[in-house]
Amino acid sequence: MERGTIIMKKSILGSVLVATTLTSALLGSTNSAHAEDMSQLQTKGKEIQKDGHDYRIKGINAGNTFTTENWMGGLSDYKRAKDYKDLFDKIQSKGHSPKETHDILNKYANNKWTDEDFKNVKDMGLNTIRLPINYINVTNYKKGMDPKDVEMDSHSFEAIDKFVEKAKEHGLYVIIDLHGAPYSQNGEQHSADSNHGNKDNGKFWDGHFWDTDDQDASTSKKVADAQGKTKEILHNIAKHYKDEDAIAGYDVLNEPKGQSKASHKPEPDSQVNQFYKDAVKSIRDSGDKHIIFLEGIWDPDNLKKPSYYKDTAHNLVYEYHNYATEWNDSVKQSFDEKLDKIQAKDYNVPSYMGEFSTRAMGGGPKAQKDDLDYILKQMNNKHLSWSLWNYDTQLDKNHHNKSWSPIHYSGLKVDGDNIGEKENVTRDDAVYDALKNNS
Repeated sequence: MERGTIIMKKSILGSVLVATTLTSALLGSTNSAHAEDMSQLQTKGKEIQKDGHDYRIKGINAGNTFTTENWMGGLSDYKRAKDYKDLFDKIQSKGHSPKETHDILNKYANNKWTDEDFKNVKDMGLNTIRLPINYINVTNYKKGMDPKDVEMDSHSFEAIDKFVEKAKEHGLYVIIDLHGAPYSQNGEQHSADSNHGNKDNGKFWDGHFWDTDDQDASTSKKVADAQGKTKEILHNIAKHYKDEDAIAGYDVLNEPKGQSKASHKPEPDSQVNQFYKDAVKSIRDSGDKHIIFLEGIWDPDNLKKPSYYKDTAHNLVYEYHNYATEWNDSVKQSFDEKLDKIQAKDYNVPSYMGEFSTRAMGGGPKAQKDDLDYILKQMNNKHLSWSLWNYDTQLDKNHHNKSWSPIHYSGLKVDGDNIGEKENVTRDDAVYDALKNNS
């Protein structure tokens, strides 16, 4: 596949067009009181705008729903799956067909977010949900299939469409976040396939998505196909949603090389930025003009000037994630330093903190009671858009996961028609109220 060029099979294109038509009819038919308030977001200078006026994203992530992380509890934890691909394979191995397995996981995702959850997001004054998905969610993957061989079909968007429809009914935008790409872009569990990025002799791999020609020929061919396949997936996602105003935009790749030393260097990574440029073209070639979110992981130095990406729609947002680490004296200090770096770089595009929490990574500093309120106020004062990680978390018996989320639950239905329904749902008033008071 030539760089930036999308080659589609006629059967896939036809099925996507059918799915798009059906979705437009479905999403356009809602009679919600909020639906008429939705209009496509755009950017102008450092502002995200709605109808020509400043509109900052103040939102939350719907993690552990379409793509899973077993440390947060949920289905992959119950099934003892190490990542989403392993979860899929385990369910299919129980005697289900690939289509049945997709249906089970889609039902789980749609049951996990009820009308009450969307109401909570709206009650907190938030306006956007960042929705992490992976390549398995939107393709015909089946157990044993090489990730480079997956295809999209007429069923690709069924479950995500339902989520978008529910969000739209409550006047909430959705950012489609490609959290996991074929062969893994960061080697981590949350990329859906941790087999393709392991710790070797103390060094974290970046995920085989990035392997180069110094690898053996067969591996390089697979990786080239994986990057091309990811651009194809992004093209089709954009083609499907290009006329849907409830979509805020597309986060093209979550935390690329997130554990790599390269992601902490004060210079852009050439592979990541070349892929970003190609992904922008793939999306724009579909005719889509939504916002495209490009992640600087972990710092603004990882991104190039907006002109590099050649966005014909001039509709980019630069995204950052932040979690305090063992190198920080406090959570507040970690965010002060990150926000200072963002302002110092002074790109003429809007800035968005797509993931953050007061919880530190590893042996980082302990959160203080007022940290979240402080962080939110600082981001608001510096004109950043933001979305907290994460909306809900399953508490373990020691409540170690407490303070990550405004919503907690202690159990989950893991089989049958009610799969994904949360049990014993409680609210963390400290987190809930901090979000509400700063939105």
